[in-house]
Amino acid sequence: ENTYHPLHVDAVVSNPPYSQSWTPPRKPKNGEMGEVDPRFDDYGIAPKGKADYAFLLHDLYHLKTDGIMTIVLPHGVLFRGDAGDGSEGSIRQQLIENDNIEAIIGLPSDIFFGTGIPTIVMVLRKSRSTSDVLIIDASKRFKKEGKKNKLRASDIKRIVDTYVAKKEEQKFSRLVSKEEIRANGYNLNIPRYVNSSDDVETWDLYATMFGGVPKSELTDMNDYWQAFAGLEDSLFKATDTPQTEFKVEDIRKTVENHPSVKGFKNLYAEKFGGFSGMLRHHLLDNMLSLNIAAEEDAITSYIFKQLEQMPLVDRFEAYQLFADKWQTISQDLEIIQSEGFEATRVVDANMVTKKKDDKEYEVQDGWIGRILPFELVQTTYLKSEWQALHSKEERLDIVGSNLEETLGELADDERDGITNDDGALDKKSLESKLAEALEEVETPEILALNEYLLLSKKKDKMAFIEAHDEIDWDCVTTCKDGTYGKPAANTLISNYRVNFNFPEDSYEAHLIKLNSLLNESKVLKSEIKVTSVELHEHTKVTIEQELTDEDIMSLLSMKWIESLCAHLSTLPQTIIDDFTNKLVALQKKYATTLVDLEHDIHDASVQLADMIDELTGNENDMAALQEFKKVLVNA
Repeated sequence: ENTYHPLHVDAVVSNPPYSQSWTPPRKPKNGEMGEVDPRFDDYGIAPKGKADYAFLLHDLYHLKTDGIMTIVLPHGVLFRGDAGDGSEGSIRQQLIENDNIEAIIGLPSDIFFGTGIPTIVMVLRKSRSTSDVLIIDASKRFKKEGKKNKLRASDIKRIVDTYVAKKEEQKFSRLVSKEEIRANGYNLNIPRYVNSSDDVETWDLYATMFGGVPKSELTDMNDYWQAFAGLEDSLFKATDTPQTEFKVEDIRKTVENHPSVKGFKNLYAEKFGGFSGMLRHHLLDNMLSLNIAAEEDAITSYIFKQLEQMPLVDRFEAYQLFADKWQTISQDLEIIQSEGFEATRVVDANMVTKKKDDKEYEVQDGWIGRILPFELVQTTYLKSEWQALHSKEERLDIVGSNLEETLGELADDERDGITNDDGALDKKSLESKLAEALEEVETPEILALNEYLLLSKKKDKMAFIEAHDEIDWDCVTTCKDGTYGKPAANTLISNYRVNFNFPEDSYEAHLIKLNSLLNESKVLKSEIKVTSVELHEHTKVTIEQELTDEDIMSLLSMKWIESLCAHLSTLPQTIIDDFTNKLVALQKKYATTLVDLEHDIHDASVQLADMIDELTGNENDMAALQEFKKVLVNA
């Protein structure tokens, strides 16, 4: 009691509850025994209300002199209270003056479960040789994943690399001196030091009124002009005024065909010309023995090194493409190193979770390659079967689109009779409506066949058949006596009705088309089901029994290397497309001036005023219209 024997540690990683309710310990009064808690002795006790600094000082107290500490906290710890007033501001002041705070990293909101507030990571040390504070604003670096935000691998690496190198980057990080922090009253709110907000769009007043492209807005694109030497001169007229104009009509074509842009793409291709070969050697030739973690670092270093002198390309975006692929590659390598090369020939049951009567249970849904994806095997070694299935699936999509389009061409009351409550096509109702429509069809052939059905004597039937060669009697079978029975005649009537050419836009033509599409859809679904099962089983046998070692190595190259290289190769074009979109937007921004709009409004007002004279109405209406005409003319 009244003693504290601390455990000192090399490192602290702390994520305490944010702003937990806190009542500080009572300080001993004069004459009372006891000491101030040694954890807070040099900094002061966190004031009543929020325990954030109590947690921080507790962690810092347990740190060795040469140790490092990171703690996740709410943003409020950066600015609550003022220096010297005994509040959190006073603790913050002491931490700054003692050079304890090494870095502050602002994180995005909604990255933790249970809270959506933005948070920070504070990095602290007990002993430092410098007094600057590295402030990093990573709040804009994330991807949306469901309802939460998530730091990508490239976001984490950007933060870590910036911290390690203590690097300053516009709109991302700054080394802030102790003197500047003092001048700000020890307020560490991140926006005071790093402005990561998006640029506010500005409009040039002269160009808005009279047109042209402000040269000041071209200056904002200096990084592109430096990378694409001579392109600015190819796009814009040379002028002595603050404005210029595009001198080409097709901006995209000019950019794409410019030698500097082609050179940019060629330079990028050269830098990664040996990448696939390096990956094949490292990943395929040595897959059973390589150090997976070390290999990741080696490939990352290669990517960063190749992009050192590459303008415009964000090396972290390139790294992200690699990181996305590496997750799969590393998992495959772990399996192969653990189970041997034969793991590439293993096919596992594909277990899926299903729900029935509010209970979840697992059932098998086909097979899945432990290493080799079924679709990759199909598109490579079973291509004809895969294409046959793919063609049927594409046709089914087209049929579905045609069904929606044809149904949409009908009036509401016409649709109501052939759809269910959800608006979906009902086959039974459709067939019933179609039967009603066909029953009303009468052609000369149908009328003649109805007459034939009234005949009973053979000689009358034979004479009728002889006299009506317009009827396609060959489509049905004759009776033994050479005549046609009632079923045959009715079949012919049905054929004539089904094949009757209704006007293209008629209700009946739409019913026939819908019925035909529905029937085709049913057949396609049945064929796809059978073909899919056959292809799936063939793929399983192919992986397990038919692939050679060379085949498997080729498939691994496609899965690991070729797809990664293909993704990386898209970066230059993405940059060029983004730049071109900015230029097109700039052209449209000042294409229509306020002067042009004023002229258009005036011309439209004059035209409308002239049309008013053609209107008629009662005395009050005409008086109002004449007054409105004066307003238009004077506008």
